[in-house]
Amino acid sequence: MIYDRLRHILAILSFVVIISWITYKRPQWVRYLFILMAPVAVFAALFSLYQLHEGGAFVSRRIYNVLSYRENPNSAAVPFAFMGVGAFYFMVKGRSWWIVSLSLLTLVVCSWFLFQAQSRAALLYLAIGVFTILLMWRSWLALVLALGFSALFLIYINFGGVLDRSFLERGGSGRLEIWMAVLDRFLQAPIFGEGVGNPIEITVPGFGEFHSPHNLWLSIVLAGGAVGLVLFLAFVSSVLINARLMRGRMPGVTLVVGWLIAGLALLSFDGHGLVVRMNPHYWLGLWLPVGVIIGRELRLRESGKDEIRSLAKRCLNTDATVGRRDGD
Repeated sequence: MIYDRLRHILAILSFVVIISWITYKRPQWVRYLFILMAPVAVFAALFSLYQLHEGGAFVSRRIYNVLSYRENPNSAAVPFAFMGVGAFYFMVKGRSWWIVSLSLLTLVVCSWFLFQAQSRAALLYLAIGVFTILLMWRSWLALVLALGFSALFLIYINFGGVLDRSFLERGGSGRLEIWMAVLDRFLQAPIFGEGVGNPIEITVPGFGEFHSPHNLWLSIVLAGGAVGLVLFLAFVSSVLINARLMRGRMPGVTLVVGWLIAGLALLSFDGHGLVVRMNPHYWLGLWLPVGVIIGRELRLRESGKDEIRSLAKRCLNTDATVGRRDGD
């Protein structure tokens, strides 16, 4: 158990450091990554949809990603939600017709996949990401229209009988019961929690045993108590404040903040322990945006140092010129 935790911590730190270093060296790499991965996402989604409908499946059946995470539609849907948020951003901000066209195609296909996958957490990720971007752009009319469309979509899905289950009904995972059991354990050690090295499996009478609380915040309070939660909130707040200060000075910050806010919303329903093995929920929803923001902050600090050096050099040159004139 301790070995696995240490191994996962090392993997997470390595991933964040690598992403930060790449961002520091090449601030525009996220754009290039999207251009590279968008055709892959479109192909994977269309191929999965083709496999589903070729077998005579109706629209009501859940789709599985035939290329990765084939046994878990929720994990398989997260990369498509991630690409969908990026596609919305580049569809609006794209400077060439082919980027806008590629982004539009990616957004439509990924949204179609998410709808067929019936992953409510992934659809929430896509919606929250789009809402956050519109909010940061202060596009109030577009935000109202997006909220209205989302409400109509939920009403149609809930009462239209299109799928074999409603998006608003409770699933069979017993999340509310799990969360109540976690709160009972939290009250037994509310300050420091049960410890990061202890297992976070939850036993719920009538539902069985679960390997995690399925909620990032409850996982943190279970392991680290109120102190752990305060520290994590301080960490997230620091990242978001720095990202807010970078707006207008570094391109693409709005997209990264949209990814991060959407990821935190996603992890509120599908999150396991904070230190886990490679998982698309965490690596795309939390650690990648954090790494990008850290790299951009380092880049901005370096740019600020260059500006100070340039200003100091100009001041020294000015002083030397004035001194020569005084000497003449």
